[in-house]
Amino acid sequence: MRKSLIAAAVVGVAVLAGLGWMIWWSLGTCRPLDRLLGLSGCTHNLELIDFTPLTHTTMTPTQVDGMASLFGQVRTADGYRPGLIRLDPMTGREEGRYPLAIQNGFTSVVLSSDGKRAAIGCSQRRNCLENDDSHAVIEVANGRLIETIDLGLDVYPRTFPGEPAPGAPFNYNAQFVDNGQKVVTADEERRLVLQDLAGNDVAVLESRYTPMDNWLTVSPSSRYVAMLQRSDRSGASVKIWDSGNGVLVGAFQIGGDSRIGVAWAHDETAVFAVVNSDRQRRHLRRFAF
Repeated sequence: MRKSLIAAAVVGVAVLAGLGWMIWWSLGTCRPLDRLLGLSGCTHNLELIDFTPLTHTTMTPTQVDGMASLFGQVRTADGYRPGLIRLDPMTGREEGRYPLAIQNGFTSVVLSSDGKRAAIGCSQRRNCLENDDSHAVIEVANGRLIETIDLGLDVYPRTFPGEPAPGAPFNYNAQFVDNGQKVVTADEERRLVLQDLAGNDVAVLESRYTPMDNWLTVSPSSRYVAMLQRSDRSGASVKIWDSGNGVLVGAFQIGGDSRIGVAWAHDETAVFAVVNSDRQRRHLRRFAF
């Protein structure tokens, strides 16, 4: 009898331990209980197959039909190569995988303000395009080459070629926000600040800002600005501010590491983040704010 009680107790402890582990696991970012209870803001989690994203910009905003494009090294019938995947990030349904007219050191993508074109470039000055130009302008829906252009040594342009960018007294990293009425930029004290067009501070968004460890993404209407911040200890986190007054409207951990700026949902109520999560798998996660 005593041995039976001991065995039952051992089994009970094991069951409780297993149940506790299941609950703990399910509370992780984007896992079932986390999504059910709305703890992190994550509402969807999609695993990306045979895809290695670029750093900085890798995904377009979603369109009204829910589709978006992701840029990186993509497995196609010819193996891995620079390309894009056109998909619905909520269902995983792929419309197609398209090769891009660039090779070797494929490193950068900058999107047009209407989200329909992209300028893609590489870190090497030669052997990236068939001619000596530095960037290829493509349609984001299918990767079709529109033209090639030469931006010289500007490997990571902050704005799409030909579109307006803040000039003096703002620095190179400055970007227009709030329908062109304000600028988000790093100041001389290495703070991330919101300024008016005369260069006066409207708000301090972040007291310490390092462009190499942070990446800014302005929403399609320029109403919001999001910053992905890397951390060796806690993974990556995202903060979102209203670009009109600098008020923080969202903040969350994304549950892994990322070197990629977030992408916006077309209605600007959520952002998507490509995350290197457990076992080095890559997930596309949606966070509401």
